[in-house]
Amino acid sequence: MRNRNGMYADVSIHDVVVRIFKPTPKSGYPTIRLTEFERAMVEHDPTQPSIICGDFNILEKPHITPLNWLLGGKISDALLYRRERTTIEQHFVAHELTITTR
Repeated sequence: MRNRNGMYADVSIHDVVVRIFKPTPKSGYPTIRLTEFERAMVEHDPTQPSIICGDFNILEKPHITPLNWLLGGKISDALLYRRERTTIEQHFVAHELTITTR
């Protein structure tokens, strides 16, 4: 991998090469995690089968999300705790990825 925002491996499965990504966004507030996800996606080729795995360090529980604010984010990051999940899902769609679990 050429950037420091995660790892990937190309794995051959029945003669089909599948790229498996494991983005590793830092803890922090949602804007930082989204930026790091986008940097990792530089290595994504929509013509190649890919699997993106991980929790992306998204904080989405009302009693935990004040950490977003304490780590430098906006107060709305803590109050609108489901917004980050919605935003990352929109970016998955933009990268032609399918969300298979929640």
